[in-house]
Amino acid sequence: MVQEKIQSITIENIKGIEKKVFNLDIIPNKPSILVAPNGFGKSSFAIAFNSLNRDRIKLKDEHFHKNDLNFIPKISLSIERCGNLTTLEADSSKNEIFQEFSCFVINSQLYARGKGSQYGRATATLEIEDIVLENKIPRNEKFNYSLKENQKRFGNNSKVLTSIRYLLDKRTLIVELFEKEEGKKKLFDEAIKVKNQKVINSFIKKINTLPSNKTKDEILTHIENNLSELRNITCLKCIADIIKNMRIMKLAVIYQQYNLYGCTMMIRKDLKKSMNIVNT
Repeated sequence: MVQEKIQSITIENIKGIEKKVFNLDIIPNKPSILVAPNGFGKSSFAIAFNSLNRDRIKLKDEHFHKNDLNFIPKISLSIERCGNLTTLEADSSKNEIFQEFSCFVINSQLYARGKGSQYGRATATLEIEDIVLENKIPRNEKFNYSLKENQKRFGNNSKVLTSIRYLLDKRTLIVELFEKEEGKKKLFDEAIKVKNQKVINSFIKKINTLPSNKTKDEILTHIENNLSELRNITCLKCIADIIKNMRIMKLAVIYQQYNLYGCTMMIRKDLKKSMNIVNT
């Protein structure tokens, strides 16, 4: 399932385009080729993105629609992320696109080259100059996660915490968690708000007031029976639902493996682990 794509690009008042919507469905890491006849607006499309700087669209006078400087140029990107649609815009006063995308416009790098020969005729070839978009490879970042540190911060009954390292290793889950929106705001932006953090910290304090001689299962049962105050926070419920759905999908995959290949030691181990995860 595609988690993210540029659904459409709208260009207004740039060169030959008054207003045109390009329905493209551009998927990350896959080339998209725009093929169109002369007069369609390919050069206007390229000029639009070539005129973007960090802060705004800066058009040359001859690139304004109908050479009229009163027309306001605009580029809009409609982006679909995990089922939600967001729009990034750039015009003569702002550039929201730069916050998330780097734009490069490359003219044809094709050139003719002749090679002479001392004993025969010269030969001609068509060659392309190297194109470098980025000359540095970003550092591989990892989550600085430690179960022991989190248990230390949690308090007396930290035994209820289990490692979430397996979740942090799942890229699609992380993308969905950080891109999913509640209304117009990201789930995690909502979750870290002071009012929501107060409710979470208050809930943790209540857990730590339970007798420490209670077993982990007893404490988890108590938590399950008293989750109403956390379930009332919409962003937390959405985050929990996303993680739960991922766990159920994992269990479904292992179940199918079991039906196909029988219960090998590896599948039995994965099945037991997944059942424990779904039950937490």
